[in-house]
Amino acid sequence: MPKTPPLTKGTLAGLAFIWANTALLYGATVPDLLHRTLVPAVGGEIASKVSGAVPQPLPLLARLLGIAALPPRAPIIDTVPASDRVSAQMSAEMVRALYRDLGYGLYDVIRDDQPVPRVFLASIPDDLSVLRDSAFRKSLFLRTLLPLILRVNEEINADRERVEVILQQKKTTGHFRAYEQHWLDGKVREYGLAPGEYKALLTRLDVVPPSLALAQAAEESGWGTSRFARTGNALFGQWTWNRSKGMTPQDAAPGTSHAVKSFPSLLLAVKAYAHNLNTHRAYAPFRQERAAVRERGEAVRGYTLANTLHRYSERGTAYVDTLHDLMRGNNLPALDDARLSSTPLEMASLEERPQPTKR
Repeated sequence: MPKTPPLTKGTLAGLAFIWANTALLYGATVPDLLHRTLVPAVGGEIASKVSGAVPQPLPLLARLLGIAALPPRAPIIDTVPASDRVSAQMSAEMVRALYRDLGYGLYDVIRDDQPVPRVFLASIPDDLSVLRDSAFRKSLFLRTLLPLILRVNEEINADRERVEVILQQKKTTGHFRAYEQHWLDGKVREYGLAPGEYKALLTRLDVVPPSLALAQAAEESGWGTSRFARTGNALFGQWTWNRSKGMTPQDAAPGTSHAVKSFPSLLLAVKAYAHNLNTHRAYAPFRQERAAVRERGEAVRGYTLANTLHRYSERGTAYVDTLHDLMRGNNLPALDDARLSSTPLEMASLEERPQPTKR
């Protein structure tokens, strides 16, 4: 198993700075559910996999770094209460130093099939929008989003595999175990299907290719520079009719009833995006084409599936053309084969950002 690259003094100094500026929150506890799902930090350090009891409470630095440190297939959980959220942010340079210390670069992922570290930033670096170096800005954006997309796909794949196993057992035994049927019925409801539509569940419960998610995030958020992305982790332009959960566009026409939905973290934004593609009736062609690709035994590719998303934007086919241009121009199709590292803990994420105040 590959070892986690050590962090340099420079990066640790930056993280210590965050710690120093949020010292008033020391002593706040992390919910028990979070303790059970995280590999702990030991001795105040961001450690590799350890065994034994989880220390109580986790060091402040581990809390500042939030939801990440998720081991493979741990559920994505939004457990940090608003009272424990920290507003400290990492600059673009700090994030670049972090990625450098972890040996994380897109070129290495593509050329050397290097696994992507489990780094799940909770928000876009605050100064990303003012960076003059567009190549640096794009690289940082893609490297920040890729682990999150792979993490969400990992959970989807785990659920998909479990459904397949349960349905196969049903063919063999003629019945479901009670607890399996309960879990399966819950997934059917979660994905907007009628009771008993177990086979149809597999059409919806499937991954979104990284190249497609990255291209849509880049287009919808202006490479992470939009006000919605910076203040509400809104990367995909999803709407909500509950204004308490979103941000109203500044140029909205009088009488506009919708808002752009905001999220506590980037991870939850990506999860909501995938769920939207997997459930909304407007994206049935996307799901049908993906299922047909599966049926043919082919790999699911974002460039092909983008052809089905003309209803994602009012621009229709012009929007699809833009996605294709983004994929080609930034070599995104090569990232469809990217995979997360199997190391349970390489680095953690920033704390969840408080939701923006409505004005």
